[in-house]
Amino acid sequence: MASPTATTVTKKPIEDPLNLETAKLAITYSRGNRRILELGHGMAFVLNISRIAGESSGRLELAPGHVLRRANKMEIRAIRDVCKDYGISHWSTWQCVRLEDGQYQNLPAEEWRYFVISFKGSNDTIVEIERALCMAPCEIKIGFTLLTGPFRDIEAPTIVFSPGRLFHLLRSVGEQHHPFVEVTQSDVDQVEVLRGQIHGFDEGVISVKGLIQQMLNLEALPHQSSLLFLGYFAILESLLTHQPKKTDTIDSITRQIIKKLQLLNNRWKPRIDYARFQGAKPPTVWSTMYEYRSSLAHGGVTRF
Repeated sequence: MASPTATTVTKKPIEDPLNLETAKLAITYSRGNRRILELGHGMAFVLNISRIAGESSGRLELAPGHVLRRANKMEIRAIRDVCKDYGISHWSTWQCVRLEDGQYQNLPAEEWRYFVISFKGSNDTIVEIERALCMAPCEIKIGFTLLTGPFRDIEAPTIVFSPGRLFHLLRSVGEQHHPFVEVTQSDVDQVEVLRGQIHGFDEGVISVKGLIQQMLNLEALPHQSSLLFLGYFAILESLLTHQPKKTDTIDSITRQIIKKLQLLNNRWKPRIDYARFQGAKPPTVWSTMYEYRSSLAHGGVTRF
């Protein structure tokens, strides 16, 4: 692999800027040093889409000029070239389906599960889409973004990504912790609504972008890490709870979480799906999860 010519951006032209708000690193290669990444357009690799469903001709516009579609041959080669730097040596995750007996069955090339969001110019909108995907019901994960020529008059490929997050997301998708999903126009509509709400939110009330960034940062932890579970609870508590009064015996953090989530769930659309908890009532679900959270936080041994 050629040595990168730059790892950070010190100056940005007014037009076509490089946005690092949701990423940790940008690596730019001088033209010709990594030709496989020279696509002539930008793309974001979406890790876990199985197919685009509905009457969409296999293409969905997430935002003006930002099209979600199956990757072409050149894009697949670029995706593999980046991912191999993070320990991916085989491609069964995207080129096969896993059967019930644990064996893999090859997919025809036209059904391979490499998907990208293609675009021209700045990655500003990709940053907004990535934030919206953190909150959308369809759990779609972006691995990295590849830009062409973010610097003035330099047509050079630039990878924009968070190394830890990419490493663990690739493994989580391969181990089916993040399942492959079908995407429909309805999913895209939800992402567009969320993107508009985040964009227009008054950050003076609460830093929504900061909280979303914390969620993105947590994805740099292994999927089975107890710190990941604690991290999500910390974000939830920062949104919904206040420090209980020592003299108030019914104002516990657990009670606040349960009560406020029940109230909010009556306003949310879609509502939280509790079906996977085998008929348990929401208060039981949350009190049990909070008991587990407290055990982890205080060094207890958990048993199931």
